[in-house]
Amino acid sequence: MEKTGAIVRDPDIFEKKILRLFVPNALNSSGVVFINLLGPVIAGQVIGESALAAIALMAPILMIDEGLHDLLGSGIGRLVSRLKVQSGSETANRFLGAVIFFVFLIYFGAAAALLCLRRPIIGLFTADAALIDVVLSYYVPTVAAMPFLELLLCLQKAYLADGDAALFSLKGPITTVSGLFLNVLFVAVLKLGLAGVAYAAILSTLLGYSVLLIHRLSGSAGIRPDFSVLKDRKECFCFLKMELSIGKEYAPWDLYGIFSSGIVNKLFLLAGGPQALAIWSVTDSVMGIAAGISIQFNSCFNLVTNLLLGGEDIAACRRVVKRSARVLLLLGVLLGGVFFLLAGPLVALFGAYSYYDACRSALRIAACSVPFLLYSRMIRELFLSLGKNGSHRIVCACENVLVIPVMWLLVPLGASGAILGYYGTFLIAAGAAFLLSRRKDVFPAEKNTGALTSFFFPLTPENNAEAARLVWEFLTDAKYGRAQSYLTSLLVEECCRFVWAERRTKTKPVSMYIRLKVSDGKLRLIFCDDGPAFNLMKTVQEQHKDMDSPEAKIITACSRNMQYERILEMNYLQLSPCREETS
Repeated sequence: MEKTGAIVRDPDIFEKKILRLFVPNALNSSGVVFINLLGPVIAGQVIGESALAAIALMAPILMIDEGLHDLLGSGIGRLVSRLKVQSGSETANRFLGAVIFFVFLIYFGAAAALLCLRRPIIGLFTADAALIDVVLSYYVPTVAAMPFLELLLCLQKAYLADGDAALFSLKGPITTVSGLFLNVLFVAVLKLGLAGVAYAAILSTLLGYSVLLIHRLSGSAGIRPDFSVLKDRKECFCFLKMELSIGKEYAPWDLYGIFSSGIVNKLFLLAGGPQALAIWSVTDSVMGIAAGISIQFNSCFNLVTNLLLGGEDIAACRRVVKRSARVLLLLGVLLGGVFFLLAGPLVALFGAYSYYDACRSALRIAACSVPFLLYSRMIRELFLSLGKNGSHRIVCACENVLVIPVMWLLVPLGASGAILGYYGTFLIAAGAAFLLSRRKDVFPAEKNTGALTSFFFPLTPENNAEAARLVWEFLTDAKYGRAQSYLTSLLVEECCRFVWAERRTKTKPVSMYIRLKVSDGKLRLIFCDDGPAFNLMKTVQEQHKDMDSPEAKIITACSRNMQYERILEMNYLQLSPCREETS
């Protein structure tokens, strides 16, 4: 099928969408990164080396929190996005209502158990009575807040499908400013020690989550948890099973991480005593910035790729993955370079003056792993979205299982050797991810019928007519009948014309994406533009109140088979071909 210069298959709209979501989402998470970084900084400067060691000993407990989230909340963002495209907002809302109910219930039980067994648990990692008391002052408030903060995190992941990125970006600055004030107040002024660090982190995070309430009360909130689903036990467990189908791939590695983090602590103690443990705490806190960026990029990446997978546009998804990988590797090189060049000032922030040289060397070693960390974790997320669980497990094994033997071999080199062993496994994981992603069967096979199945174009009257012609040719080739094909193509042109008329006063051009897919005898046609929210189906009907006009007849014929969704700050309209009797 011939294409004009304006009608292309290039899906750059989706790569741009990832970046447009990523920047505000990175600001969104900057508060969490800042709090995780500020806590050790304040603790090291005001309390001393024992506080840094105590924070390092909390790593296994925080791994429990991360593991539960990965099991119960890791799939929320991608599944809400996919369900909105496949089944509509009603199903997505019921899914969210069921999942967050189970999330809170299980988290509450886990937190209660961890609080009751707090001393025996901490005793597994150290026998120093004074250090145990310091750890517990941080442990108790942190664990008690886990169920409530997790509930808010799950809601945030779901709300991102609405795409209100500008509002969510405010969460980071709110958390950062309030966290700085509260840390100084609780730790430096009131002298609450590590308990003050915990209180500051919890309260500032809660203040940052106020943006969720603002979004919930706004008119743009398309995702709203529907708790009426709890009346249908079978449906609830079906949704939970859907979430666990992704979470179960994370859970074994998180359980292993809880176990291995204790061994990692022991290996650092073996490499250089409490000082080596403090060096690792500093290095890990700085590297948490890279981990946070990875999480936020993958969150946006998952939303977009699952949207494409839900629409069965495999070719567009494949290109998005390749281009996103290049961008992420470049970002990793730049971020790693910043860490490497600023290693000295970063170490000084933590008050690590007595072991400054060793700590700076360790941070520079870790900085070299940043590109590999970002790349391997992005490909891991892709494997899960594609259902390639075996490939996901191999990459996870390279990153997690190998860390202990590699560290053990390099422990004789001291703290720097242990750091090299810990972060060096990201290079191995990235290599495995690259090789597995090159396999031909990674993406589902897409039948090449020779017809144009998806295309992009800027809205103009000429392009709108050309797009309608391409739709008509596609439907005719798919044997839908000339009458059906003609009426549906007229509807396509009418929708494009309306969007163009609404947006032509704007200086920024609007890109459109049309996806044509014949599956099981049904056609899925998706309009997508990056303009403001509007209900295209409803508005077009209102503008054609004359029921005798050809446009009104076409719209009436199609209206029962239309579905409008607002997702990722884009407007989607799905419809089936017009029926022949409308002619």
